[in-house]
Amino acid sequence: MGHMNFSIIDWLIVAVYLAGIFYLGVRGKRYVKDSADFLVAGRSMGLHVGMISLVATEIGIITFMYYAEMGVIFGFTACLAGVITAAVYIGVGRSGFVIGRFREMELVTVPQYFEQKYGSDVRILVGVLMAVGGALNFGVFPIIEATFLNITTGIPQEYILWTMVVLILVVLAYTALGGMVSVIITSYVQYIVLLAAMLLITFYCFYSVGWSSMVETVQTEMGQQGFDPFSHPTFGWKFILWQTLNWLALVTVWAPIAARAFSSEDTKTVKKIFTWTGLLALGRAVLPFLWGIAALAYLGGKVVTPIEATPQFLRDVLPIGIIGLVVAGMLAASMSTYSGYLLAWSSIISEDVVLPLVRRKLRSKTRLRINQVTVLLLALFIIIWGLFYIIPGATYFYLQMTASIFLAGTFWAVVGGLYWKKAHRLGAYCSLIFGAACTLIYFLVPDPRDWTGTIGVLSYFAAFTGMVAGSLVGHYVVSRVKRFAILAALIVVIPLAARYIQFTFTEGRLWQDVWSAVLVAAGVLMLSLSSLAIVKGFSDIKRMFSALMGDKNDSSPSSVSDE
Repeated sequence: MGHMNFSIIDWLIVAVYLAGIFYLGVRGKRYVKDSADFLVAGRSMGLHVGMISLVATEIGIITFMYYAEMGVIFGFTACLAGVITAAVYIGVGRSGFVIGRFREMELVTVPQYFEQKYGSDVRILVGVLMAVGGALNFGVFPIIEATFLNITTGIPQEYILWTMVVLILVVLAYTALGGMVSVIITSYVQYIVLLAAMLLITFYCFYSVGWSSMVETVQTEMGQQGFDPFSHPTFGWKFILWQTLNWLALVTVWAPIAARAFSSEDTKTVKKIFTWTGLLALGRAVLPFLWGIAALAYLGGKVVTPIEATPQFLRDVLPIGIIGLVVAGMLAASMSTYSGYLLAWSSIISEDVVLPLVRRKLRSKTRLRINQVTVLLLALFIIIWGLFYIIPGATYFYLQMTASIFLAGTFWAVVGGLYWKKAHRLGAYCSLIFGAACTLIYFLVPDPRDWTGTIGVLSYFAAFTGMVAGSLVGHYVVSRVKRFAILAALIVVIPLAARYIQFTFTEGRLWQDVWSAVLVAAGVLMLSLSSLAIVKGFSDIKRMFSALMGDKNDSSPSSVSDE
């Protein structure tokens, strides 16, 4: 239970912020006239505001909580996860892998591609898997973030979840009215507040604890495993392979991220957004890892519940006024995530499950109404799931696994469809089903943390095998009986093909120096690129408004067809 340590000044800061962001979000409605504006902002999002919107959507209180939890549990070794994320973003951005093709096709959702390539039934299957995985992933956000607010503000536990419900309803109101336009406007302002909060927390980590104390605590509590990822059983090659594949899938087919590719001005802008976002993503992960390590050091290594360590630390060290700014920044992070996720996942449900099942042409206003209703229903599910579900194991791994329910199969089916001439609808089916089936093992084993890396790699291996084998069978095997027999054999072969390969090495202070350099680079990149994006992003927003108002006065048809 948190102490009532919030002052009137702190509450006033939070209240002013919430009122201001609600006003800006509702104002976005004036720029929305049809489904195209609602879902992809008329494809008018520029580079700098695109960077801000993408990073803001992928940062919430839950992001900081699970990354800080990893810092408490794994020490500096956890930084490996941030490095992989940044490298994948930059690689995809520089190459335009998948995202460039998607933008050229002027898609609205990822499953829309599956109908063009594999048929409407495959699109519906992808939509269902995405809706289930995305909703289960999103559904735990309120309870985790309620823990943070309970500890830092002192709101009693019996009221804290209802506080989160109110917060979701505020976001729901402007997201359902203004869609992607409201998401972009509010994300811009929220990111400014969020950046200030991140810098303040990092400063107080060094001011209250100090770098040497952090290093000594990790050395004492974890030994070499707190620095060297290859000496830790949770990390090593399996973790690197799984995380690389998972982030390749996240960056290319994760609905909230893909929505930024669909909303951008052109392919060149998309590639730049993802490249520069990669550098910001390093700070997004590494700085919260540092906060968790600082909390561990501050608490003397005595942490009962790892995910509660960082909010306890912040409650104790942040002074009046500063803690109000930090909580406002954390709320800014969550609200931008809620708005982006509500829009992305609800658009999957409406555009890729509901509308294809209707099987008839609908008026633009009817489609817009369906989009808005699905936002409302998704928000209701999030509230209910968050009230009752208990996460098994580390939060980070739960979120990665719920995403993998559809990510593994969707990723290989998309890559095969875009870059392999023999890609077949049977391969897409097998990839989706095999990937989802392997991922579900995580929810069946007694101690999922011990199996995370293995299950993660297996799900991508199974989905890849399903895509290749299914496509080849679809092309060359005519008999349905033979097709079934071959694919049934694969179900037996895939688990037998999984192997454990482990190796370790020790390099003394090497890893301490590596993570020190990563921390400095992450901080400098986060501050400099964020400042540039905030300044330039203001011009992007004005240009976006001009484009949307110009479209509003133009009688030409929307770029999104009423299919």
